Amino acid sequence: MGIKPLGGRTLKVLGKKDIQMVNETAMEILKDPGFKVQHEEALNLFQQAGADVDFKKQMVHIPEFLVEKALNSAPRFITVCGRESKCDLKSFNGVHYSGGHGATFIMDIETGKRRSAVKKDLENNVLIHDALENSHMIYPEIYPQDVPEKALDRHISEALLSNTMKPVIATAYDGAGARDLIDMGIAIAGSREALKKRPMFTCSFGMISPFVYEPARIDALMEMSRFGIPFQIYTIPGAGTSAPVTLAGTLALSVAELLSG
Repeated sequence: MGIKPLGGRTLKVLGKKDIQMVNETAMEILKDPGFKVQHEEALNLFQQAGADVDFKKQMVHIPEFLVEKALNSAPRFITVCGRESKCDLKSFNGVHYSGGHGATFIMDIETGKRRSAVKKDLENNVLIHDALENSHMIYPEIYPQDVPEKALDRHISEALLSNTMKPVIATAYDGAGARDLIDMGIAIAGSREALKKRPMFTCSFGMISPFVYEPARIDALMEMSRFGIPFQIYTIPGAGTSAPVTLAGTLALSVAELLSG
């Protein structure tokens, strides 16, 4: 069972030599200059795994063999569970689609005017995606502006989990937010064991280029990891601003940032 994917083809922009060059450059970046991690526990974990860690400068240097070891130990495919098995998304099975995320304003359907988004807008948006056959996984496409900022991640996750049976990409800004999200999942699943067996959400963690890991986000990532919740890491490099001006350089940085996670 599971969500039926769409057919699709791969657009190959880079040749094998280009891919190899980008990969080799990313490996060089991870080793030297490495990257800064302002989180004591994370630094210890990197050191225990075999990375070269400078605790005084909070710098991590990862040799290529260690990156390869980590990649080989990771599962090639995962199943992103929905609240019902018929909504499960299998990562190896075709092409899947979702909406975007993070809109703080919307065009009001009744007035036709632009206004700040509210939580009800997010709830309605989730219901629409839940009904769309070719929307397979649901991101928080809207960030409501009528809830306390410190609790924004909780409100987003609650709106997602309450309005769809499909897999969702929930939000947690820090360790406490991650624990609250896990508690929501336990309440829905019925027990800790049930949630661990079939987590109905994942989380995404964005890295600020170049190589900025926010300590609070690391706390959230670790809470998810300890519980066995799958998560995504994405990067936001800007060519010529927070990344090299060339697209090849930007791509190499982005690959290095993804591998560092």
